[in-house]
Amino acid sequence: DGGSDEEVKADYWECADGAITYSVSMDPAAGIKKGRISKPYKSSVRIDMGELMSNNKKEKGLRLVESMQFDQSTLPFVRSISLGANVDVDSVDSSYSLDAMLMLPSASATEDEDYTPLPLLPSSLLNGIDPSAVEFVVEHTLAVSELERSRCFLLYGCINDVNNNVNDNEPAMEDDDIAILAATTAAENAKRKRGNDQTAKDDRSYRLIGLILAEERKVMPTPEIADTTRTSLLKSDTGSESEAPSPLDFLEIKGQNDDEEEDKMERLIQSLENHNKKVIEEGMGVSDQNASEMQLYNVGMFGLTSGVWLGDAFIRESIIPPKLQQPSSRGFGKKGETKSNDDEEDRFATWSIGVQKVTMQFEWDYGTSIAQKCNWGRCMGTATSLSSMANIRSEGLIVVNEARRMKKREEKRVILDFDGGNYLAGLIGSAYFRAPRYMTFSQKSQSIRREPYLTEYMIFFRPKSDDMSSSSATTSLGSIEDMDKVPVYYCSRSSRLYDSQDGSLMQGSTGFFALQQPQIETE
Repeated sequence: DGGSDEEVKADYWECADGAITYSVSMDPAAGIKKGRISKPYKSSVRIDMGELMSNNKKEKGLRLVESMQFDQSTLPFVRSISLGANVDVDSVDSSYSLDAMLMLPSASATEDEDYTPLPLLPSSLLNGIDPSAVEFVVEHTLAVSELERSRCFLLYGCINDVNNNVNDNEPAMEDDDIAILAATTAAENAKRKRGNDQTAKDDRSYRLIGLILAEERKVMPTPEIADTTRTSLLKSDTGSESEAPSPLDFLEIKGQNDDEEEDKMERLIQSLENHNKKVIEEGMGVSDQNASEMQLYNVGMFGLTSGVWLGDAFIRESIIPPKLQQPSSRGFGKKGETKSNDDEEDRFATWSIGVQKVTMQFEWDYGTSIAQKCNWGRCMGTATSLSSMANIRSEGLIVVNEARRMKKREEKRVILDFDGGNYLAGLIGSAYFRAPRYMTFSQKSQSIRREPYLTEYMIFFRPKSDDMSSSSATTSLGSIEDMDKVPVYYCSRSSRLYDSQDGSLMQGSTGFFALQQPQIETE
């Protein structure tokens, strides 16, 4: 009974319409195949302290734990991701991006050791793609509103893996039983274990094999429970509720496990979340009934290319601590003597942050040629890295254009082939993505310097309005039907820039844009 009460009190995310999974063809001219809609699912997310595998060793630290459940009759799928340098979070609306890599058996592992890596995503979400073939996942999650978010999963498999193709004739697995997955992947894991002896750990080559898009809505607890919980938290020692305490004061709440360190950490994180949520609500005036809400909107190719997108980009670059233990080869002291700096020890979450003006534009000849370019302006702090040409300009062709209104939801898509097959992009509903088809991370060839890899995800939306359909209605392709009033379109963008040598995250960026359309001259 206690477990059921906790489920009722907690909030969760729900994908009522199901996610859409697309498989990517190896032929750049083929684009992506028709999507498959998964079953509706519920997702709950929490942050806690736990053990994770890192460099084939168990390490304890903060982790993000997400539980996905597609059916009440099946066990939920749980995944854990370390909150390290691979996670980029926007402090304004909590949009985030991260990546996860399949932990394969180490080369030193013996044949007697029974090791089966857990899949990165549930088979019900992959919907036909072999879970063991997905070895690298890049996730972009953008907040639409306080109760809505849009997610994109970029699925990468090993280039030499023959099992990373989708069998269209074979139905997708209906459950997420780890035992079944372990049985189907035992032979492949044995081959990979033997092959790791000849392959360097830092040499990885991936191919984009799939894409998942999902729109989720947050389900909040009932008002009665929420009010009771908030009242109990805000009560001070004297019983007065007029003065709200600091989040650190919640640590003094007496409980049964008050002496346990993990329990203190959990209560601290929960208190900080509640405090930040209250501050944001008061600052944004959420209680105001006239506050405009946003809704996702399919701008189409005409809406995408009808003007210039003006906005601001927020750049976060991880500061790598310098090598504090380096042998001294010059000056006084013995050779090999090390120096240390107390000021740079025990650094935690050190980032270099910047804000930069940017204009983004899509150029289309209304045929098959299209280009995407960004002009970066004034900057305060860290600027956007221009080491990748994908951050400046990309040119390509429209290979698939199936955006007609009569098409089904899983069939509507506009697929673009950029930079001679190096990047795959697509406009699917209200979402736009761009990702490299192939990524190779290698530290062997220091003389060959590849460009960093860019992954990008954007969503388009507009304010909710009762008279939107009558005053400024638009078609499914984004063309304006009412010339008296130009509709207002907005865009949120999330991008990640990867180092081509070690595969580390060089920069994470989020941005907010508004479409500026050319003014219509009236006589």
